[in-house]
Amino acid sequence: SELDALELIVPKQISVGFWRRFGATLLDLFFLGITLNIAGAMLDGFYLIGHLVLAKKIGSILGVIIAILYYPILESSKYQASIGKRLLSIKVVDEEGERLTFGWDFARFLAKGISFV
Repeated sequence: SELDALELIVPKQISVGFWRRFGATLLDLFFLGITLNIAGAMLDGFYLIGHLVLAKKIGSILGVIIAILYYPILESSKYQASIGKRLLSIKVVDEEGERLTFGWDFARFLAKGISFV
C-alpha cells in the first residue's frame, strides 16, 4: 500500500540512549578543552610581555564565546552534530527530522544552561 511505501522512504527517528549521549559529551569536553588550551597558548605572548591582566580577560571572554557557540554552530551545520556526537554517529534533528537552525539550537543550548543552574 501507499503507507508501506512511505514508511520505506522516510526513516523513523531513533532516540539515542543516555550512555551514547554521555560519551559524546565527554568527547566534546575533551575537544573543547584542547581548543581552549590552544587559544590560551596563543595568549601566552601577552603574559610574556607583562600583560597578565589583559591575557586573563581576553582568555576568559574567548573561552566563554567558544563554549557558548560550540554546540549551536556544529549542531546546525550540515553534519548536524558536535564533534563528539559525530564520532558516535548521533545527529541532532527537530521534530520533523530536519536540521536545526543556528538560532533554534542557540536557544536550545541556553535553555539547557538555565535548567542546569
